[in-house]
Formats: sequence, C-alpha cells, structure tokens
Amino acid sequence: MYGIRYGWSGFALLTAILSFATVAGRIIFTWLTPAGMRRINLGRLEKYELGLIGALLCAVGVLILLLEK
Repeated sequence: MYGIRYGWSGFALLTAILSFATVAGRIIFTWLTPAGMRRINLGRLEKYELGLIGALLCAVGVLILLLEK
C-alpha cells in the first residue's frame, strides 16, 4: 500500500517489482537447495528417517501445546 501515494501507476509498478522479486527469489533458493544438499552427506540419517520425522512432529506438537495462548 506504500506505492498508492504515487497513484495507481506507482502502485502497479511497485506490485510488479515485488511480485517479480518474490518469484525470482523462490526460484533461486529452490535451485540452490539441491546443490547444497549434495554437499551434505545424509546417508547415515536415511536409516533413521522415519523415526526422526516422527520425533520432530511430536516435538512440534508439544511446542504448540506449551506455547498456545
């Protein structure tokens, strides 16, 4: 809403720039993630993957219960 003080053309330009930057950022970070994951050796964790995911989900549930207002 900051661009509205420059009229509708300013608002449209700001919206277009923000939309482009958001999509470009997501594409770049999505492209970088597999490149970074190849550098980390996660072979040892594959054996315990299901247990780790279950423990993390339980921890998130407990945190939600504890931090709920």
